[in-house]
Amino acid sequence: MRLVRVECDSQGAMTIAWYPFERTGKADFDHPLQTPYPLPRVGLVPTIPARLDLVVDDDYAQVYTVLVPEGGLPPWVFHHLYQALWEHILVIKHFLPPAPTAEDIQRLDTLTTSVTA
Repeated sequence: MRLVRVECDSQGAMTIAWYPFERTGKADFDHPLQTPYPLPRVGLVPTIPARLDLVVDDDYAQVYTVLVPEGGLPPWVFHHLYQALWEHILVIKHFLPPAPTAEDIQRLDTLTTSVTA
């Protein structure tokens, strides 16, 4: 399992990164699977610091849960971040075969690890 985190800062800059995630509910933020990299700005962008996490299978076949920060998010900020997460997953799934193997996942992780912000 992995956690996909999208964050935005007060200037509207958005980044995304993947982190290991255990079934016990623990994310390993000390060992990201990649350096957070920028997402393109589309339409209105949040101008408040915010983050949203999505827990998925390693092959992105099953989405388990959305983790909203304590205190929640304004609805339009939630929508914007959630849309960014789903668009990201759709792009990733485009580069994976219909039934990805562990090698396919590793190859994609290696490719995205080389991306720098």
